[in-house]
Amino acid sequence: MRIGNLGGSEGTRESKVVDCLLHSFWRVRENEYCYKGRPRLKTAYQLLLVSIPFIVLHGEDDKVTDKSVSKMLYEVASSSNKTVKLYPNMWHALLYGETLENAEILFSDVIKWLVDRTSESNRRLESELKHKHDELLKHA
Repeated sequence: MRIGNLGGSEGTRESKVVDCLLHSFWRVRENEYCYKGRPRLKTAYQLLLVSIPFIVLHGEDDKVTDKSVSKMLYEVASSSNKTVKLYPNMWHALLYGETLENAEILFSDVIKWLVDRTSESNRRLESELKHKHDELLKHA
């Protein structure tokens, strides 16, 4: 489904990127298991309780979601093992429409983040943190 001329002249790189993004968007929206409503407050509140390791990746040139929201999630989440990574000159869909070089930077960062957290000492620490988090949820 094509909606107007959002990405430049027909056949240009920009128009192909827009077509690809729109096609991906409609495929997701057609999935019967995809939640299509507004984000629920309870869901947002539960994100604040995240105590397991997590990484937030955000393109600094994102026109869909404000990067300050990602920064705020990082700041308020209760996890002691969290990372926020902002990518200059990258947009909302960090892997779709970006250059191969940018995709390699992103994958390299994610793989390094995972490797750093899968050592034996980190596994023991994360197990302890998970049990602590589970206890907090029981009393919430």
